[in-house]
Amino acid sequence: MIGMFAAGFFFIHIKAYMLILITPCLLAFTWVSVSGQKFSFMKYFFVYLMCMILIFNAKYFLNGFDPVDVLVMKRVNFEAFADAFPNEMNSYISLPDFDSSWGSILTASPVAAFDVLTRPYVWEASSIFILLAAIENILLLLVLVAGLKFVNWQLMVKNKNLLLFCMFFVFSTLILIGLTTPIMGAMVRYKVPVLPFLCLIPVLISGKRTKQNSIND
Repeated sequence: MIGMFAAGFFFIHIKAYMLILITPCLLAFTWVSVSGQKFSFMKYFFVYLMCMILIFNAKYFLNGFDPVDVLVMKRVNFEAFADAFPNEMNSYISLPDFDSSWGSILTASPVAAFDVLTRPYVWEASSIFILLAAIENILLLLVLVAGLKFVNWQLMVKNKNLLLFCMFFVFSTLILIGLTTPIMGAMVRYKVPVLPFLCLIPVLISGKRTKQNSIND
């Protein structure tokens, strides 16, 4: 408990958005751990749905503060800075536009998450650091593909709760970064905290298939 409170304290003062993103995952993980893995995906989905409803209606009980408007303004500020200082923002990329409505955000989210996961591409590298980030993306995608190739269904079922935790946390973080950060350099920095969880996904779903498992399959 001391470690959890200490981690929460540092999250608030260093990366508050990470605490906001990981909280629904922790709630769903705890729910599944207590109640069992039956309907575990629906439990995660329900927790996230409730959190989204809360976020979109926060302005009605937080004295006008609207987290969705903050999200939109973050994107607008990034783009305004890129227009004002084009020489310093040569790693600017075009991301899908969105507004504060449900439909707009849901439509832009898959493309935003995909861009953060796969970009920068190798041919977009304008510096050695961007090139290293592009190579890192290729390696991450190869690891994910290898995990799918050597998937072990029994191991996946056994690790379902932790697997869903990683998937929901990674996907929600990629969406947030993709919606707000059209600069490749900043995008690479912001997604660093999710890389351990992303790399854990193929570990949780793949494993050596024994002869007995092959017969059962």
